[in-house]
Amino acid sequence: MNIKNYLVVFLILFISSCSDKEPPVDSLAVAISPPQECGLTTDNETCEIVVFPENSQTSREYILHTPSVELDDSPPLFIFLHGAGGIAGASAGPFGIRKYMTSAKFVGVFLNGKADEFGFRTWEEDDVEFISYIIDQLIINKNIDSNRVYIFGYSMGGFLANLAGCRIPSKVTAIFSFAGNLISPLSNCASDGNVAIHNLHATGDEIIFYNGSDGDYLSAIEAIEEWSILNQCDASFIESDVFDLTNDVNGKDSITRTFENCIKPVQLTTIEGSGHSPLFQTLNLQQLMSDFFDASQR
Repeated sequence: MNIKNYLVVFLILFISSCSDKEPPVDSLAVAISPPQECGLTTDNETCEIVVFPENSQTSREYILHTPSVELDDSPPLFIFLHGAGGIAGASAGPFGIRKYMTSAKFVGVFLNGKADEFGFRTWEEDDVEFISYIIDQLIINKNIDSNRVYIFGYSMGGFLANLAGCRIPSKVTAIFSFAGNLISPLSNCASDGNVAIHNLHATGDEIIFYNGSDGDYLSAIEAIEEWSILNQCDASFIESDVFDLTNDVNGKDSITRTFENCIKPVQLTTIEGSGHSPLFQTLNLQQLMSDFFDASQR
């Protein structure tokens, strides 16, 4: 993954954020990077600060969500990755993630991307290592079920989620990504496991184009075909009936393509029309996620 490509993909988001920039901070004025604000926290959530990489001079933050319901002795983990310019917890609302964490009895994590001197947050390749570290810590500290670790990525977070599926498949059970897939064809993926992949994309996305951007990132179809090859699926696939997923389009607007006989499930849901930030019917979206996560366990 070429990080320079990220700058091309998300330039429009960066420009739109410039009016809210804060004055630059002299990073040499302190011995350790000051912890950034965690983001939007609600009930049953705490802001967690860790030094990462370990023994470094850098602090990273995430929000830990523990639902106010009785959890399994070894509960599943749900990690949410925000888009470029986002912040932990704040961009989860349109997906109904917090209610979903409670209903599905997930321990939840909202990770924060790295902030530049203006406070603009993005993800980088080495954030896969940060995800891996947090998973390891929560398996120890929260007795997480290592066979039920799920990642949801939005936009730039979706690209990172797909990269995590390639790099740390032994630590992740399933990836669900909206409006983000692969910068380039899969290569150098870890050989110690396979991860279930479900990419979701709208054909009218005006930021991350459904048909890709030559030299910047793959199309939705190209990306899911890469995953079908890695997960040793048949070339054939089945398509669901058309169903309703957003309020942006009148009537049924989405269809799911499921590849056959894969080591782990590989699916692509296409929303006809809509854009980068649909008005989701959250219960339908959550049902789509739950069905996929269940299938990833089989």
